[in-house]
Amino acid sequence: MNYPAVILLILLFVSNAMALDFLYNDKAKFSGIFNILSLCLAVALAYTFNQIKSIMIFLGVAVVIVIAIVLVRWLLRRKLEKKTKIKGETDENN
Repeated sequence: MNYPAVILLILLFVSNAMALDFLYNDKAKFSGIFNILSLCLAVALAYTFNQIKSIMIFLGVAVVIVIAIVLVRWLLRRKLEKKTKIKGETDENN
């Protein structure tokens, strides 16, 4: 039996339960701490089962998607600011 993996899995469940409990009791700081701990435990558990390569590919894809979303929002905001600036200049001339 793989005892380290079982211990990590139990700790992951406990950490998630504590995070939910603190979130329910309006203690967001402690909830965030336990959420970060849960993420670390999930990576450790995946490493135990040699699945870290799959997680890194997934995280890489997720980072690329987030960067694309941020870039598109920035470009749209910039385009909207240009439109409003041009519209403001034409309103001043009339």
